[in-house]
Amino acid sequence: RTEVALTVVIVLSSIILALDTPLANPTSPISVAISVLDKMIILVFVCEFFVKIVALGPMKYFEDSWNTLDFVAVMTSFLELFNVNGGKSLRVIRTLRVLRPLKMINRFPEIKLVVDALLLSMPAVGNV
Repeated sequence: RTEVALTVVIVLSSIILALDTPLANPTSPISVAISVLDKMIILVFVCEFFVKIVALGPMKYFEDSWNTLDFVAVMTSFLELFNVNGGKSLRVIRTLRVLRPLKMINRFPEIKLVVDALLLSMPAVGNV
């Protein structure tokens, strides 16, 4: 059940990411709703990270490169919570939100296998 709930949160996060636009009025009801939902999603991801760290231990957690990617996605989202000054640094952090959908790869072994194969074949593609 937890995996299904987290998958739903990841899909919701992807939808919110698609709906969010820097051109929207930040005080509009839709922008405010997107901001609130985004903060709730960030908190879910941070809680998931801490549960995994406690359950697996830091060494075992970071042995898996996909967990490391999850960590980067969570930490960039977490930094976004505290960077309220705006400017270029906030835009960079907001851009890194595209890493969030990659959290789903770890949940589906079939997708993980395909992505791993693609990543392993990249050096050979460069030789063509």
